[in-house]
Amino acid sequence: MSQRQQLVRTTHAMGRLLNVKNTKYTDEIKRFIFTSYESDIADFDITGDLISESRQRVAAKIIAKGSGIISGLEEVKYFLAINCKQVMFKTRVADGQQVNKGMVVATLEGTFGDITVVERTVLNALGRMSGIATITRVFVKKAGVMVLVTPTRKTYWGLLDKKACSVGGAGTHRLNLGDAVLFKDTHMKLAGRKLEKILINIFASKKTGRFIEIEVQNSGQALKVARIVKEHAAMAKGKNIFMMFDNFKPEGIRKTLSLLRSKGLAGNIYFEASGGVTLDNISAFAKTGVDIVSVGALTHSARAMDFSLRII
Repeated sequence: MSQRQQLVRTTHAMGRLLNVKNTKYTDEIKRFIFTSYESDIADFDITGDLISESRQRVAAKIIAKGSGIISGLEEVKYFLAINCKQVMFKTRVADGQQVNKGMVVATLEGTFGDITVVERTVLNALGRMSGIATITRVFVKKAGVMVLVTPTRKTYWGLLDKKACSVGGAGTHRLNLGDAVLFKDTHMKLAGRKLEKILINIFASKKTGRFIEIEVQNSGQALKVARIVKEHAAMAKGKNIFMMFDNFKPEGIRKTLSLLRSKGLAGNIYFEASGGVTLDNISAFAKTGVDIVSVGALTHSARAMDFSLRII
């Protein structure tokens, strides 16, 4: 891996932080999985309460109903250990592993009633996170090894969606608004003629997070931003500066990068392609010379992977 690729992964691939040792991450597990459970159970399980045999101890297995990349086992294990201690959960595979139809991914032990109460929450969590990890792995393979594929912040389950992307082999990009500076087109419109002054203030700040990324909509904006970066390189020294080509076509990115390089304006900047990226065109975007390709579809359009729970 080149030094450039290593820096891109240092700034935009933070999956190592998304685990149950991180309280900010466990807060997200509680926010989404625990809330899902509370919503599902309401005040009680009326069916289970009407069946006296529900207190009988049983075992169950979770079975994949299709092929894909498993994700969410760590999160489900944490949820059950904190919220449903009476249910024992044992994994048969590891997050990130390829599973095929019919494979047992985990087992549960407890009373029939306790297991059926958590069944849908567990399967939904595994289904969503595994679905994201699975489609992410496909995008990553299509893009190749020279670029980092990342999700955007178009997430329904916050950091859990980002973790699933990481399990699938992608980066994470920004984890939240306070994680890094992302100067978007809306900021650009607000800045108007004060763009240079605003960027200088950002470069001078000690609170820029892991990177500073500036979104551009056309070649003209790219040239303007790149000139500002070069003219104030001393002030931005030590800062990781990225330029995002938003909704460019691959050919447009290639031409803009060529223009920036011909004018000596690309030396201190890393580049990202974003907007309109699909499985059909990600290879073309990856070959433009950018360092990152971000894909909203990883999280907003992922199809959930299907699992079933079977009482043994």
